[in-house]
Formats: sequence, C-alpha cells, structure tokens
Amino acid sequence: MKRFSFALILLLISLVPASAQQLAPGATPVQALQPLYACDQAFTATGAANTAVTVTAPGQAGKIFYVCSIDIQQSNNVAITAAAGPNPIFTTTNLVNNLVWWGNNGTQSLGQSTNVMVHDYGVAPLKTMLPGTAFTIVTSGTAVAALVVRLNVTGFYGTP
Repeated sequence: MKRFSFALILLLISLVPASAQQLAPGATPVQALQPLYACDQAFTATGAANTAVTVTAPGQAGKIFYVCSIDIQQSNNVAITAAAGPNPIFTTTNLVNNLVWWGNNGTQSLGQSTNVMVHDYGVAPLKTMLPGTAFTIVTSGTAVAALVVRLNVTGFYGTP
C-alpha cells in the first residue's frame, strides 16, 4: 500500500507545472519589464557671489524630463559670519510638489565648500509634471557677498 501511495504522489507531482512563474498561453506577465534609460542629459549653473542662480532642463515637445540627480553646492571666497535665517533658498519648478532646500548661512571659514543637497534618485527618477515644460532649480540671491552657488542636474527625456 505504501508503494502504491508513493507512486500515486509521484504521478500527481509530475502532472503539476514545474514552475510557479509559468504563464498560461496568451497571458500577460504580472510585472511588466521596464526599459532602461541612461541619464544622458546634464545641466549646470554657477552664480557669482550674491546673485540668483537658475539651472534649467529645457522642455522638449511631448516629452517629460526625468530627474536622475540633483547636486547643490555653495562655496565662499572669504570667511563668513553667521546671519539670521536660512539663505539662500533653493526651489524647483514643474514637479507635482515642488521641493525646497535651505542653504547654509552659518559661520564658514575662507574657501569652505558645503553640500547643500546631493541626491541620486537611482532607478526611480523624479518625473516632471507637464510634457514640454522646463524643469528648473532656482535660488534666491544669497545676500552674502562672498557666497557662490553651483547647481547640477542630470536626467533624461522620455514619454509621459
């Protein structure tokens, strides 16, 4: 009886498909394959001391800009004494919820550079909101005569 039961179990197992991932003919996979895009666009802007700076990824007709990374740096060419309030202030345009970052308005020694924000969005880039519309990062004037700002953005254009 044990041999018969064992043989029956083996027979039934052999009738079951070998893979749980096997699809029925004509069925669509649950997880669609995602295309791979290179972050092949780079934009940068540097402003002289105490000036507003804007970096722009221009809009392309019918395409969305996908932001792969944002890098905001500030440097000073003289020693800076701390001042009240965050300054400069960095804002974005053409995102569903525009982002804001505060610069460093604290005491800094001669030649000091500060990472205001360095972010790599990896495999899930930020998607701009409107096709054909530019993506920008804008800074207020620094109000600090010796503070220089650099904005860097990488990304790619794709279909909405």
